[in-house]
Formats: sequence, structure tokens, C-alpha cells
Amino acid sequence: MAMNPAATFPQAASHDLTHGDDTSKSGAIALAVLASLVVAAGLAFMVWGPVALTITGLILVPLMFIFFVTISWPGKSRRED
Repeated sequence: MAMNPAATFPQAASHDLTHGDDTSKSGAIALAVLASLVVAAGLAFMVWGPVALTITGLILVPLMFIFFVTISWPGKSRRED
């Protein structure tokens, strides 16, 4: 089946992070930081073994506590009826 060279196809949307909204840009940055931390933890495990996982877990406990307090804190997202 030969393709028609004169056929036009719709252009895909450009996903340029520099011209997108702040939400997609911050989401991409957060994902990149998270991926970097996971890679660093994996490399640390390869070098130091289970000690690296123990230290990582000890660091993550207060961070998870702060995260859960932050997302549950009453703020501007509540509707005012």
C-alpha cells in the first residue's frame, strides 16, 4: 500500500516545557528530581549495601510526615459555601 505524499496529517501538539503552564513544568521538575534521587539511592545501595537503605529510610520518615501534614493542612483549597 503506497502512501500519498500529498496527504496532510494533523500536526502533533508541541510539548515545550519553557512555554507550558507552571503545573506541567513543576511536575516535570519534580519527576526529574525524584528519578535522580532513586538513581542515587540505587548507586548507594550498590556501594554500601543495606546500610544505604537503612539511612534512606531514616531520612524518609520525617519527610513523609511533613508531606502528609502538608497535604492534610486546611487551606485555600476548601470551598467556602
